[in-house]
Amino acid sequence: MILTFRNKFIKKYKLDEDKTYNLKAISDITKIPYNIILQIYKRGYAAAKTNPESVRTKDFKKINNTSKTNRLSSEQWGYGRVFGFVMKNPKQVLKDKPDYDLFKLI
Repeated sequence: MILTFRNKFIKKYKLDEDKTYNLKAISDITKIPYNIILQIYKRGYAAAKTNPESVRTKDFKKINNTSKTNRLSSEQWGYGRVFGFVMKNPKQVLKDKPDYDLFKLI
């Protein structure tokens, strides 16, 4: 099994892995302001819409064509970005990375 940022979030906060967590719940659990969580989600959602080649498949492989077959949805990509942010993914939150501006606010 691939250990995703969602899996790491579930493990860190000792949550039920079969349950879904909306943005408000993620905010409440992490104590990160909801408006920041929402902005991260919107960035991920928009990135999936504007740059579909960057969206990986459901088995987390990057493919080099624009076929939507088996790709994560924009909503899934948005949530993935949220989970990466709250788990401090260095590819997102370090200086000069895409979400550093919001990360430094928390």
